[in-house]
Amino acid sequence: MMNFNGDLVHPSTPLFHAYDRAFAYGDSVFETFRFSHAQIHFLEDHYFRLMSAMRIFRMKIPMHFTPEFFEEQVQRIIPANSNQCFRVRLSVYRMGAGRYQPETNEVGWLAVAEPMEEEDYVLGKELSLEVFKDHYKPVHLLSSFKNANSSLYVIAANWVKENGLDECFILNEKKQVCEAVSSNVFIVKEDELITPPLSSGCIKGVMRKQLLKWAPMLGLKAVEKDLSPFDLLKAEEIWLSNSIQGIRAVKKYKLSEYQSNRAKDMLEVVNDQFS
Repeated sequence: MMNFNGDLVHPSTPLFHAYDRAFAYGDSVFETFRFSHAQIHFLEDHYFRLMSAMRIFRMKIPMHFTPEFFEEQVQRIIPANSNQCFRVRLSVYRMGAGRYQPETNEVGWLAVAEPMEEEDYVLGKELSLEVFKDHYKPVHLLSSFKNANSSLYVIAANWVKENGLDECFILNEKKQVCEAVSSNVFIVKEDELITPPLSSGCIKGVMRKQLLKWAPMLGLKAVEKDLSPFDLLKAEEIWLSNSIQGIRAVKKYKLSEYQSNRAKDMLEVVNDQFS
C-alpha cells in the first residue's frame, strides 16, 4: 500500500496528471530511510533534513508536519507485527498549477514502502568503481538535499551499467570527489576516516553524520576535507554510505584493491544501535 496525503491507496492507483508540478518541473523533495526493528532509523535527522529542504525550496510547511506525524503515517503502510525491513521513500511536492512561478506553496506528500531482505545492515558485495567524468555536480545550497531533479544521478547510473561497474565516483565542478550515485564517500587512511565536506556539494547524508560521530569508537579521527581522485588510490579502505544500505566496501578502483576490515567493524557499531 501507499499513503497518499493520509489515504491508503493501492500502488496501481493513478495519483498525478500531466500538469502536476512534481512531474512537469520536478518540484518536489524527498527522503529515503530504513524501517526495521519496529522503528524508523535516525528519524530525527531525516525529519530535520526534509524540513530544511522544504524551507530552501520555499514550500509551506504544515503545522502538523512533525516527526511523530510522519512516524505514524509510515507505520500505516508497514504490515502489523512485521519483522521485515523496509525501504521507505517520503516525497513532498508543491501542489497547484503555474509554470516556473507556482500559484501556491501548499504541499502534498506520498509515502511508499518496499520490503528488503535483511533486517540488519550487511556489508554485501564488495564493489568495483571508476570515476564518472561525463558531467560534474555543481556546488550550491541545493546540492545538499534530495529532490526530484536527479538527472545527474540517472545519467551516471546508466553509465555504471553500460561499463559493467557496481557504482561510480561523482566529481564536483572543481573535479574533486563529491559522492557516488547513491552514497557518500569515505576513505580510511592510517588513523583517519576522511569524507568530502558539505562544501564539496555532496548530499548531507544521514548515515554520513553517524559515521563521523562514531569514528572514534574504532580509534579513527573523523576528518572532512576535499578529496581528489588521486587520494582514492592512496586509501587503505574506501566506503560508500547511505541510510538504506549502511556501509558498502569498495574492492577495486582502477588497478588498486582495498581492504574492508574497518568497514566490517563499523557496521557492527551501526547494527548495535538497533539491537
